[in-house]
Amino acid sequence: MNLIDKSKLSQSSLDLPPSFRDSSGLHGPTIAVLLSLASETNFKWTTDDLKRTFKHIERLLKVHECRVILTCSQETPLTIRNALESWLQSIPKDRRNQIHYVIPESISSPEGILASATHVAVTADSTMLTSESLASGRPTYIIGHNRCTGTLEQFNRNLIDIGRVRMFMPSRAIIAESGDFMSDIGEHPERNEEYVDEAQEVAKKVRWLMEGHAVSRTG
Repeated sequence: MNLIDKSKLSQSSLDLPPSFRDSSGLHGPTIAVLLSLASETNFKWTTDDLKRTFKHIERLLKVHECRVILTCSQETPLTIRNALESWLQSIPKDRRNQIHYVIPESISSPEGILASATHVAVTADSTMLTSESLASGRPTYIIGHNRCTGTLEQFNRNLIDIGRVRMFMPSRAIIAESGDFMSDIGEHPERNEEYVDEAQEVAKKVRWLMEGHAVSRTG
């Protein structure tokens, strides 16, 4: 398993268009949204879930003035990729400079995307993307955790419970600085910022998951 290495990440970059880099008047952070949505027996994703995710990204653009770097996986079903590209075309012209879509075939790993982002949101079906996002040290948010079952649900729930990740739920309005506009669900466990051994710890949990073991909730 080739997890992201922080020193390697610091040397990575993504070729972003000038219109995206130089968007004037924006005060929000840069969010990487990584959609896998490949076939996974323990993850039940629907069209309504996809539409909800699009609305959440729109909140980041309109309400929070974020820039968004968006990509999916080469294994993402064609129907979802088509829906994604159609939605991108529907974004108002005055917002299009805020979002950059990275064609999955153009990248071999998410390093450049992670290096260019301040926060990461990733679909709950991909333990690999979650692990890489955590290893990058960026605050990480999970999309669709409630669509997981079995050991995949245990994996994501454990990370939420110990404060490694939070649920992706952008707020509908600007909230106090003490809140988390990326996860407006009320009280959170205190965020666990101990990233020193993050890659090794998460890799171990992923191996347990792949071997069919239950992941401990004690961290």
